[in-house]
Amino acid sequence: MTKQKSYNKSNIRIVHVNNLAFVATTTAEFQKRQGHTVHVITTWFNNKVAENNINKSLHGDIHISATTSRYSYNSLRLRLKTIADIAKLGDKIHVHGWSLLPFRLDLIYWKLCGKKLYYHYHGSDLRGKKEQLIPRLVCNRRFVSTPDLLMYASKGTEWLPNPINTENISIYTPHTFVEGDGTLRILHAPSNPKIKGTNYIESAIESLKEEGYNIEFTCLKNKSHEEVLQAIVESDLVIDQLMLGWYGVFAMEAMTLGKPVCVYIEDSLTRYIPPDTLINTTKDTIYDTLKNILEKKTNLNKIGENGRKYVEMKHSETAIMEFYNSLY
Repeated sequence: MTKQKSYNKSNIRIVHVNNLAFVATTTAEFQKRQGHTVHVITTWFNNKVAENNINKSLHGDIHISATTSRYSYNSLRLRLKTIADIAKLGDKIHVHGWSLLPFRLDLIYWKLCGKKLYYHYHGSDLRGKKEQLIPRLVCNRRFVSTPDLLMYASKGTEWLPNPINTENISIYTPHTFVEGDGTLRILHAPSNPKIKGTNYIESAIESLKEEGYNIEFTCLKNKSHEEVLQAIVESDLVIDQLMLGWYGVFAMEAMTLGKPVCVYIEDSLTRYIPPDTLINTTKDTIYDTLKNILEKKTNLNKIGENGRKYVEMKHSETAIMEFYNSLY
């Protein structure tokens, strides 16, 4: 169980714009527990449900929709109204991924309103691209959700680890891996099989099965969050991804439950992770990695324990709120 710390209870008015990977809502949940007034404004460019929900922004809802699909007159009117509402709602505005106007022009308006601005990149909004000019010029601080994105960001951008609610996940009670019980239960749950390297995982496991190793492999797709967590509980080993160079939320959830995780960590990023916390593997080494595990050359229980400690240190409510309280 996460040990809670005492923080400054003074009320700060915070608005998160967008909710990629539920980072904003998880952070907002933590911040609200510290006595702050927090709103999460989502800006998915979809339908007029947004217009029906916009007024909820003034009533303390944590999650609202606030835009429409095109830059029509009605869409632009709604966006401008939302930008003005956000300025009224918060003194600290934390933008995740994108904002409501082209070129991030709304950031300039909020800055002129005297707001403290924070910009947060989460992946494809920065990976392989040049960082946007306006966030560099007007934001007080800039962050990336994973350290591999730092290579695309300008100087001064910081890694802010993604939050995870360890208390919610810890209600699931995992079994402990027992060596010698005959079968290794492996779980993989790709959101995108191509970028997760699923075909390499399946090929390696099929080869090992043909050699006589006992493996029970589960590949989950399109399952609820509760079903994924329960599958993690019932597994001995979790494989996250073999292509991207850093771990994702699925790996964080597995580590929270004390499960050893196989994942590709880029060489330049291994310094961020203590030894024996994750099982670093690639599409070219996954066969050998799994064979070593099956031949008892890897201490899965130790890695699972270290993974849980790492999540507490980097991603838990205590860790995240220590950072945010120093930030705000």
